[in-house]
Amino acid sequence: MKKTTKFLTKASALAITAGLMFALTGCGGGASSGNSAGTNEQTAATTAAGEAATQGKTHFNVGINADIGDISPFGGVGTGRTYTKYTMYEYLLQFDKFGETVEDMVRQIAKEVDVIDATTCRIVIYDDIQDAAGNLITSADVNFCYQGMLDSKNLPKLNQYVEKIEIIDNNTLDFYFTTSQVGTMEYVFCQVPIVSQKAYEESGNGMSTAPVTTAPYQVTEMIAGTSLSLARNENYWQKEELRSYLAVQEWDTIKMHVITEAAQMTMALKSGTIDAATVVGGKELENFVNSDGSVAAGFSAKRQTGGVAYTVMFNTAPESPFSNLELRQALCYALDNASILAGASNGAGDLTHTAATVIAGDYNPKWDTEDYYDYSVENAKAKLAEAGYKEGELTIRLMVENTSEYNKMAEIMQAYWLEIGVKTEILSYDSALFNTYRTEPDQWEVRMNAIGTSDFVVGSYELAVGSIADKYLYDPQMKELLKTSSDTATHTQENVDTLHYYIKDNCYAYGLYSQSTTSVGNDQIELIRHPWGQLIAGACKPAK
Repeated sequence: MKKTTKFLTKASALAITAGLMFALTGCGGGASSGNSAGTNEQTAATTAAGEAATQGKTHFNVGINADIGDISPFGGVGTGRTYTKYTMYEYLLQFDKFGETVEDMVRQIAKEVDVIDATTCRIVIYDDIQDAAGNLITSADVNFCYQGMLDSKNLPKLNQYVEKIEIIDNNTLDFYFTTSQVGTMEYVFCQVPIVSQKAYEESGNGMSTAPVTTAPYQVTEMIAGTSLSLARNENYWQKEELRSYLAVQEWDTIKMHVITEAAQMTMALKSGTIDAATVVGGKELENFVNSDGSVAAGFSAKRQTGGVAYTVMFNTAPESPFSNLELRQALCYALDNASILAGASNGAGDLTHTAATVIAGDYNPKWDTEDYYDYSVENAKAKLAEAGYKEGELTIRLMVENTSEYNKMAEIMQAYWLEIGVKTEILSYDSALFNTYRTEPDQWEVRMNAIGTSDFVVGSYELAVGSIADKYLYDPQMKELLKTSSDTATHTQENVDTLHYYIKDNCYAYGLYSQSTTSVGNDQIELIRHPWGQLIAGACKPAK
């Protein structure tokens, strides 16, 4: 199989409740070594026996801004799960940067990867993998985990991509895929946690509270809505020289504290109750990052652009007014994307010039230097007139998911469109209803979507204008371009560019910005984040 071309990436409250304060202070807050854990004022009441038990150990306390959620291996997707899964589970492969192919991804359970053809890949796992209970991991366990996740249907793309899996021997499996679309193998191999079938079945509850895994850290306690505690796996299987950046084992214990209120997170960081916070945003970030971008004394910070792009989608069905190209263009010219970013996300992000995140592996920096319906009331009004509309005679329905950020975006866009004489009715729905209505063209004319990708721009294009858009957007030429640019054999920058310009010229989907988030820690912590943006507690380590 022709190896996919790699492209340059752009990398780059004082009212804490008594119960929460007890949970935070009782853990011996602050990254600590030796007796220093007992010197913090908040741990002065630690008993002598407790001090003896923890002497010489290192403890890492992390604040997460979402509930822990489902930690079982085949559980549903959730924000809290994304903060915890890379510390308590291992996968066949994992990313360390966007734009990687399976040949280049970080090895965890997989030892060898052999891409046989565009839809077939052979995986050879290490022959000495053991979980924390000493259960040997074989191909049968890997297959069990993939079948378990497929049966759960918690990862719809997995069900869409995997045709079948064949066990070849104790350490070898062949994966067969339904598509040769670029990014398919990469997605599939980094999504399913690998555990022992024996341990899973013996757990009695589907490992819902204390999964036994192959990872460097093991869950010791989960308190729903409050915390997740992990301890070093002293019997971690992987040899030191073969360990990935996810398996450094710098801490004896890790505790993740659920702190959903932003001001409480700031207080916990400043007091030393926690050593790091997964996300600090909005005005709270000003406590740690100065206006010139420098980091406040005593702290470290790591900003990262996320893997989604907020995108305007147009309903181009024949009965929709937005089957008119000039009208679509008018609405795009009317938007000041930088102001939307500032108003809805406090400026935390990067403007995108396509319907995808700027950090995707095949995002072309050249696009950022070109006109992308740059804000112009004059151009917007001219296009509106070309579309056959006078100011004040058109009212459109804008559908968004009911979150504070989407609602802010919608209100700002509503004001900009009113400036050119287009009225907007905002339809804000809960997640379930939004996802139902998004493929029903009689429910909306324009909608906002966070278009994500696991690796490549073309993956976002599939979400924006591909199969999900069949009920309101049908363009055979675009579909052919999408197929060509997405196929592993023809995924070149030239073909990606061709599709980008086609979507742009036809104004089928209009990217606004990719949001960024910032993790903050004390200056004794080296913060490590997954390319998708999550702080990985188990990969963080003391700063040198």
